[in-house]
Amino acid sequence: MSADARETWSDERLVRGCLRGDEAAWRALVDRYSRFVWAIVRRGDVSETDQGDAFQLVWVDVYNDLEKLEKPSALRSWIGSIAHHRSYHLRTRGRRDETRRAPEEAADGVEAAVSSTSEQLAELEQQQMAREALTELTEQCRRLIELLFLEDPPRPYKEVAEELGMAVGSIGFTRGRCLEKLRRRLASRGVLGA
Repeated sequence: MSADARETWSDERLVRGCLRGDEAAWRALVDRYSRFVWAIVRRGDVSETDQGDAFQLVWVDVYNDLEKLEKPSALRSWIGSIAHHRSYHLRTRGRRDETRRAPEEAADGVEAAVSSTSEQLAELEQQQMAREALTELTEQCRRLIELLFLEDPPRPYKEVAEELGMAVGSIGFTRGRCLEKLRRRLASRGVLGA
């Protein structure tokens, strides 16, 4: 089974494979959600020295508790919750000394962090769904969108055309067609209105 084939597996299929001990399914699951976990950890106001620990601990928790996941279709949210909790615990552990010095200021900071967490988690879940939808496009559409919109700075049409073996004049039309396919996939996930 190729890695490309596993990229299209549903979360349910990946979970079943992981629970059977399929190492390739585990690698595919981690590959699919690594950026999502990193984004949560980074936005979790965890110190740079603790970010790597938080990332690793999330995957240890996922591995150890995967059999407890009642609905494999909720995998993304479940992983997001684990990442948020790990980040929160590492962040609060790092602020204990701060709390002893200035309890009022620390309490205000924690309150503000908690209120924005659910919004951030929802945003990160939407970004993960967008990455998943992007993998469902044809290689040409996926690569075209990456080159035009995900690289910083975006590539000029001439470079994109050369890399993809296309005529410069067809980039605009193809871009529109590919973006529409992506929009439909995002709408089917509830990320965009239909």
